[in-house]
Amino acid sequence: MMTGASGSSFINPYVSEMMRRGPAEVPYSRAETDSKKSAGREKSAEAEAEAKAKKEQQAELEALRARDKEVRDHEMAHQVAAGQYFLGKSFEFTTGPDGRQYAISGKVRIDIASEAEPRNTIDKMAQVKAAALAPSDPSPQDIKIAAKATQIAAAASQEIMQEKLSEISSAQIDFANNTAKSASLAYRQEIIPGLFVDILQ
Repeated sequence: MMTGASGSSFINPYVSEMMRRGPAEVPYSRAETDSKKSAGREKSAEAEAEAKAKKEQQAELEALRARDKEVRDHEMAHQVAAGQYFLGKSFEFTTGPDGRQYAISGKVRIDIASEAEPRNTIDKMAQVKAAALAPSDPSPQDIKIAAKATQIAAAASQEIMQEKLSEISSAQIDFANNTAKSASLAYRQEIIPGLFVDILQ
């Protein structure tokens, strides 16, 4: 408190107000203000991190959905083209961030065994090859199966050719034998006419 020249008392209004409010209503200190600002920045950083995580999760889900569709379409193309030679299919799955299962790879089983008849084998392998190459993006394994089908079909064609050559050889041998017999009979008939009937018997 100060004393003026007139002798009257003078009290600072700010101090008077502080005294009236009491200790509980003292304005925030600089440290408290900085603490609040820091907490605000932390909350903002947490919100940004959460938004980033959600964005990454959404991108992952979209990628998994696209892969799942791609895998299923790929295997379905095999299945449809294989027809009666389709034996089954299976998938490998992964769990997405949403807890659902997504196909990330798959395979189709196709009958590629040779048939009893070479001609049937050739027809079958043509369909097997078409089934292997049915997807728009055949995998290395698909190309390998197509090559295997081509190899089996070639072996069947070779078997058919061998059978035909064998038939031709047999016919040629029979023809040669018949010609030889006819020549021999004619010779004998010419040399010993009287024995012709006996020889034929």
